[in-house]
Amino acid sequence: MSAVVLHYPERWRSELSPHAEEMERQTLARAHEAGLVIRGTGLHERLKIIRVGYFGGYSYPRADQVHLQPICDFFAVWLLLDDELEHALLELPPASRRSYCARYMEALAAGYSGDEADVFIRGLANVGRRIKANSATPAWYRFLTSMAEYFEGLLMEIEVRERGVEPTPQRYIGFRTHAAGAFPVLELIECAHDYVLPLTVRDSHEMAAIRLNAAKVICYSNDLASHTKDVAEGTTNMVIALQGQGISEHEALTETARMHDQAVAELDEIADGLVAAHGDDQMIRAHFGHVRALVRGLIEWQLQAKRYQSLESGRSVTISSSVVASG
Repeated sequence: MSAVVLHYPERWRSELSPHAEEMERQTLARAHEAGLVIRGTGLHERLKIIRVGYFGGYSYPRADQVHLQPICDFFAVWLLLDDELEHALLELPPASRRSYCARYMEALAAGYSGDEADVFIRGLANVGRRIKANSATPAWYRFLTSMAEYFEGLLMEIEVRERGVEPTPQRYIGFRTHAAGAFPVLELIECAHDYVLPLTVRDSHEMAAIRLNAAKVICYSNDLASHTKDVAEGTTNMVIALQGQGISEHEALTETARMHDQAVAELDEIADGLVAAHGDDQMIRAHFGHVRALVRGLIEWQLQAKRYQSLESGRSVTISSSVVASG
């Protein structure tokens, strides 16, 4: 099968933080010291495969070590929890699932775990305290809101799976952008770089559209990179949702790539308009540079990390720097 090509304008360059390798080493050491993972165990090996130092390094390449380290430590706790959470929730009655998730949300928000035995609750409390200490209050609370919505998206994803009915593409992307964790990663941009966007920008319809398009790009690229693995594991993605509309797998792959490219172009068009409307404000311009670097960097990380690699299939995702147009 031919490669799936994703297109990015020249300014959508990926960067890797010079601190990535040190972040990786420190995060593995901290996870062991905190009892989150024990060296030589399955969880430790999974954490090494995830390569959270590179996840953080590609996502926030210009953040300093002080701000980047607690975020990388958060990614370690969160991604390991994400792997465990779906299985745990499926074993609970539906009425108990939201309160189960609330335990993790409360630990992250309060930065306190008491004498809780759950290593993920302890870990979230620890990283929550540290990220909050480095972040302006508005940025911190927006991040917490996005995490609450991540849990809600995950609950909806599980509900859809249990019903055994393939969601429409529109419904799928509606919950998947949250369940995939795209919005928390985007909200951490301001925490990682220690600034707060003006409220008139943050609350604008344009910014909401930019965030949504960025989340879609993350999800579409993820779905393409891991499609064969998703099929083998019985996991829904956009390609499968599109096939449910009566088109072939090849057509669905092509359409997912097209929607990805369209979301890239729409993000650029809206962001350029917002920058122009605010007199070429350098903070706003820099923010959209961080958004592009994060999205593009996440795709590089996904293609490199074994966590997201597809099974042997002859299918690959190719990154192209061709200029794309909206429409």
